[in-house]
Amino acid sequence: MNRYPDPHLILDIFGTRQAAAAAVTLLVDVTRADLVELRRCLRLTDRAAAANRLHRMLGGLAALGRSPLIDDGRTLLAALRAEDDKAEPAAILGFAARLDALLERLDTCPVGEAFAAIDAIDDRKRDAILPRTCQPAVPDHAAA
Repeated sequence: MNRYPDPHLILDIFGTRQAAAAAVTLLVDVTRADLVELRRCLRLTDRAAAANRLHRMLGGLAALGRSPLIDDGRTLLAALRAEDDKAEPAAILGFAARLDALLERLDTCPVGEAFAAIDAIDDRKRDAILPRTCQPAVPDHAAA
């Protein structure tokens, strides 16, 4: 099963649990600031600046593994750059709302807890033991 964020990938990239947790915390904080700026760019109808901000966020999120959310963001980024109607502000704001939900989940379930849970239990027992908010999961496409 594809999990996002992928704690094993994060650990491979950052080397230690402490470094991984610090990196994810920083990523959450920076991405929240980027979302504020993205929304400002949309209000000002500055497509180029919105594309740059979206590109920056997608690059950071890629460090957490593959996700349909990232794929959807890349589609929006391409549409923004091409001035395609698929990149209407409503679509970008929908993506931003899904990203906000992911950031909230990362905030409420620290990465260190996710590592401990993964070490302590196997996949068959995870759903029964972990609170729903702390389960690594793939964001759904329904909100897009």
